[in-house]
Amino acid sequence: MFQWVFKSSLYVLGHQITEASVQFASIGESIGMICPYKNVYSWQKLDTQDILASCENGMNEINSSISYRISVSNDCEKLKINEFTAKDVGLYRCYVFGERTSNRHKYDFNITIRTLKIVEAYNSSVIKRKEGENITLTCVMEGQQPDTILFWTTADVLLASNRSRYVIHCFRAQRMDDMKQFVCTANSSNGSHLLEVKVQLRLLFRPRVSVVSLPSPPTITKGGTIRLLCEDNRENNENINSFSWSHDGQLLPNNTNLLLFENADPVVAGEYTCLARNIAGEDFDVLEIIVTFPPVVQNETVVFETNSLPRTLQCKVLGVPDNYTFSKWLHYTYSNQQIRILDGLGNGTLILPNNDREKHMYEDTGIYICNVTNNIPDEGGYIWQTGKIKVIVAGRPVLANPQKHINIGYLNETSRISIYTLSSTRYPIATWLDKDGYVLKTESCTSSEIETEYYGNLVNVSAYKCDFYIKKTQEKDFQKYAVKVRNDLGESLFEISLIPARKPEIPRSVQVIALKFKIIVKWHAGNSYGFLQAFCIEYRKSFDLKWSLVAAESNTSVTIDGLQIDTVYFVRVFSRTMAGESNKTGEVIVKTGNHHLVIHSYSWEIGVITSAAGVVFLICVYGMKALTKRICLDISPHRHNLSQDNGITPVTHEPQYDEIDSVHYNPSNVNDRPEALLNNIPFETLLSSNNDRNMASIATSNDGTTYYTNHINLCGSDPNITIADNVSMGSSSDDSYLVPCRKYINIEIGVADRHNEQMGEQ
Repeated sequence: MFQWVFKSSLYVLGHQITEASVQFASIGESIGMICPYKNVYSWQKLDTQDILASCENGMNEINSSISYRISVSNDCEKLKINEFTAKDVGLYRCYVFGERTSNRHKYDFNITIRTLKIVEAYNSSVIKRKEGENITLTCVMEGQQPDTILFWTTADVLLASNRSRYVIHCFRAQRMDDMKQFVCTANSSNGSHLLEVKVQLRLLFRPRVSVVSLPSPPTITKGGTIRLLCEDNRENNENINSFSWSHDGQLLPNNTNLLLFENADPVVAGEYTCLARNIAGEDFDVLEIIVTFPPVVQNETVVFETNSLPRTLQCKVLGVPDNYTFSKWLHYTYSNQQIRILDGLGNGTLILPNNDREKHMYEDTGIYICNVTNNIPDEGGYIWQTGKIKVIVAGRPVLANPQKHINIGYLNETSRISIYTLSSTRYPIATWLDKDGYVLKTESCTSSEIETEYYGNLVNVSAYKCDFYIKKTQEKDFQKYAVKVRNDLGESLFEISLIPARKPEIPRSVQVIALKFKIIVKWHAGNSYGFLQAFCIEYRKSFDLKWSLVAAESNTSVTIDGLQIDTVYFVRVFSRTMAGESNKTGEVIVKTGNHHLVIHSYSWEIGVITSAAGVVFLICVYGMKALTKRICLDISPHRHNLSQDNGITPVTHEPQYDEIDSVHYNPSNVNDRPEALLNNIPFETLLSSNNDRNMASIATSNDGTTYYTNHINLCGSDPNITIADNVSMGSSSDDSYLVPCRKYINIEIGVADRHNEQMGEQ
């Protein structure tokens, strides 16, 4: 029999009065108590004050009236109780004979039933725990025997066992563990004296919540309404003590299970978390709201250095959904003139073409328009949205295109040398030097606006004008000058020439070929003195006062179409350069018809002789017929004499005709002389331009040095001159028209002589 004995001392007023031990027994077994001292003379059950046995004078006497199951040893030191029952539980004492000391005169035994105890139950048959809580069940046996084994079971399933005075079972409480009964059992190796204790687990469930939306799925357009509801899956929100909401991790001031958004804007979008709590724990659910809205394009300013390569722009867009479609990029000047259209990448990136940075340093400047859609319309119903990127190129000054390297000066007058520069910083400073490098002047350039060429298109941009004035210009002032223009980012050097103004020579060897419905005009260019020159042809009917004007694209010929048959026309030619306008040739008179007629322009003297011979010949042959025709023609006395070949009388004059009215003069010219303008653009600018729009034909003389090689068109219009649109600009060099003229002469043209001029004056 296993006996668990411990000694204890009881104290009263500081004096030890007894010693005691505790022994455990199982129902039905035998238990023995051995007094630790000799000379025991009696045993007593203190609960009932009954003397169980006495041992005096060598005689052992048992009180059988109390229990027949009690016996003592011969020396009375051992008391045994057989077939232990619950009634036998109590406090037993042995008295020692012959030792009357105050310290050791008696010894007590506390006999109790061996039991199992579940520590966490606190003598209750039920324990309450929370769902998800870690639970420990400890079963302890009081009065364990050496061969005793403890077991934990539930529903006949073994959970844990231990050959010890205790057994432990640990687990995490799940919903399935609710109301389970856990049993602790103790038995010996032979299976006798089985003990058990039971406890039931009751769980407090934590919430099980879900967030639902209305509408579902939670996708709305900007300005829409949406509800979010946090519900317990068991439809028992009474089990929940509190709710809380957060938006993208930020706590919201709402402690209910409902969120309502009306007239939602994009900031409503994001993840919403509902957290529900009760005494057992907490649970949460997450739902994402999507608010669709059209793209919002970020406007920004981008600065490129001149050596920044590649130059890349990004269309920065925010919209939902973010599956964007980008259209072509549009490049505009700051003044909203379109420069070009560019293809970007599918992700909204634009890589600017890698052009010559020296030649096109500033041409990338301007406003770039990005158009994007995600197929979500805006409030106006438009699905394409626009953004702007302002591009600034930071660099040193450059000359604006067309680059003007030649200026016209006037002897003994004030001459001006001007350049237009593009600069990324304000008010660049110009230093002017002569050909020997001597500094003439240094001052800031003034802000201006200029029409320049950006990627083949003429646009108006802000520029800076740098001027240098020379008073009373002398021959030595006509030279090459240098100008250094600097800004905050660098310096550029340009060479400019000042040359004297010389008008071009009159075109030579003018030849007019009359056909049925058109005439062909040919000529040779006079000396242009190194300037680019353009040729203009004026023509009119014999009785018209208004001249029609044709600008030649060729420097040798032009064809005028759409004329009337059997009609007399007057033709003359002149040329222009930026230095001025040549004299006009004498008028050539031709008549269209079913013949080829070649008329040449000669000098006035030859014209007089030829005209006289023609008059005599025609009067003799045709008489009054010719005279009648001439009167009908009524040629003005102010016509030039025409020189005519093959029997046609030429009459030529050299009067000075009025300037073409479309060429007007600017009295504000610094040289105090008229400044020729065409459509409000100075000839000087047009003639020095590289712009194809202002250039129609080159007509430079082989006699002089040519400064320019581009074609121009300077012929304008006014109320007295009509621009003709019936002109064939191809070369008329086909000599098949030049058959012998005498075969095609129409004598009915009449005679132009001084007598008839006088008749016209009357």
